[in-house]
Amino acid sequence: MIIQSDIHQLFTQQLEEHKMENTPFLFALQKISTEQFALNEDVLNLDCNINLSSKFKFGIVPENRILAVSVKFMFEKESNPFIIVEVVCNFDIEQKSWNNYFSSEKKQIVIPKDIAIHLLFLSIGTTRGVLHAKTENTAYNKYFLPTLDVSKSILEDIVVKSN
Repeated sequence: MIIQSDIHQLFTQQLEEHKMENTPFLFALQKISTEQFALNEDVLNLDCNINLSSKFKFGIVPENRILAVSVKFMFEKESNPFIIVEVVCNFDIEQKSWNNYFSSEKKQIVIPKDIAIHLLFLSIGTTRGVLHAKTENTAYNKYFLPTLDVSKSILEDIVVKSN
C-alpha cells in the first residue's frame, strides 16, 4: 500500500522529468481497472489475417484530481473480435500541478503533449500486462500487444473536459 509520503516521493522524483515551461506536471498511478475482457473461441481457430485495432481516451474526475486514461484493443479475424481488452489507469495529479493545469471556469485540464504521450505509454504497457496475465497458459497467449510509437498518436496538448 502506498502511503502519503511515498506519493510525495514519487511526485518529487518526477519533478525534473516532467517540466513544461517551468511548471511541473506531477502524477502517480493510483488505480488500474480492467473494464472489459472477452475471448471468442469460435473466431480463434479461423485461418486468416489478424487485425489489431486500438482506441484511447482521457477523462478527469476534478473533485479527486484524477486523470483517467482508457485504452482498448481488439484482435479481429474477418472483422470478428476474438480478444477484447480495455483497461483504465487512474493517475492522481499532485495539487499544485492540478491547480496549474486545470481551469475551474472551463471545467477542463490541459495535459501537455509530452505528459499525455507518457501517460498513454504507461497505460498501454499496463494493458499489455493485463492481457498477458489473463491469457497465460492458454492458446490466446501468443497474441500480445506490440510496441507502439504513441508519439504519432498525440500531436499536441490534450484538452480534457469534465462531464
